[in-house]
Amino acid sequence: MLKIFRDTHYQFREEIRKLYLDTFSKGESAQHVDSEELDNEIRLAYEEGMMMVAVDENDETKLNGALFVYPLHYVERFNPQLSEVQDKMHTPYIAEIMVHEKLRGQGIGRKMLNKTMSLLKENRSKEVFIRVWKRNVNALKLYKDTGFEIVGKMLHTKLFPDRQTKFFMDKLYLKRGL
Repeated sequence: MLKIFRDTHYQFREEIRKLYLDTFSKGESAQHVDSEELDNEIRLAYEEGMMMVAVDENDETKLNGALFVYPLHYVERFNPQLSEVQDKMHTPYIAEIMVHEKLRGQGIGRKMLNKTMSLLKENRSKEVFIRVWKRNVNALKLYKDTGFEIVGKMLHTKLFPDRQTKFFMDKLYLKRGL
């Protein structure tokens, strides 16, 4: 069984950091991850938003997945097409959904997303945004299946792990009402 909850005490900080690096510095989406930026994003989720974690109910010390949420206000490269958002400080942005590679396809991301949506609705949020790489078809399908609609796109410049070679990621912005 899976247990999903908000980590409010930095209990899984180091495991989340490792999961992030494993998720985004290998495979098809491999890119350079700046340690300072990563630490700032983790801090932001803990201190200004929500850090949701999924653990095995039988071993609550083992992180299976994590989801970062923080106010849209902190998203530096927010798509200008979406500037009609009036209150970016109180509009949640799901920055990352990550599941350990060996556990993907088991519905953990969907469960974390649904639990997060329930909490955001309880907190009286009206809408939520998320961004996804256009080529991440599994994530895009999950977001569309859970009621998100594409509202914009933007080309992001990234660096490969070698820190020298640039590449572009076509990102889609999605929105869902709560």
